[in-house]
Amino acid sequence: LLGLSKAGLSEQEIEQFVIPQRTRRHRAEKKQPLTVEESDRAVRLLRVQTLAEDTFGDVDKANAWLRRSLAELHGETPLAVAQ
Repeated sequence: LLGLSKAGLSEQEIEQFVIPQRTRRHRAEKKQPLTVEESDRAVRLLRVQTLAEDTFGDVDKANAWLRRSLAELHGETPLAVAQ
């Protein structure tokens, strides 16, 4: 999950899209890995982030676009739709 933070995802976004913070703490205490589903969600978000960065050629522009509500997505953000 460190990779998600380095990619620009906030703790709140990781909690919303990948794994709740309480569950993450519990798993860390027991040294348990993410489930297959959680890992899949994390990889999907990193791919979306990478595609946005490649498209815009700039991390800040990609992050802004991923979090902007778009009419084309019925007011949702690209990040939420990727979920």
